[in-house]
Amino acid sequence: MELLSLAEYEVSSLWLSGLNLRRKMVKYQYFKNSILEKNSWQKDVISPVPLRDHCRY
Repeated sequence: MELLSLAEYEVSSLWLSGLNLRRKMVKYQYFKNSILEKNSWQKDVISPVPLRDHCRY
């Protein structure tokens, strides 16, 4: 019984750490996207032709 409860504890702690990791990944993704948006906005201001138009050609 002790072994089983230990295994359950291990699995639950792994699951919790996985949740935390997923939360961190989402935060990182959001952070990265906001940085990219700021950079693209600056590039649009600097370059006469917006970057979105470059992708069409």
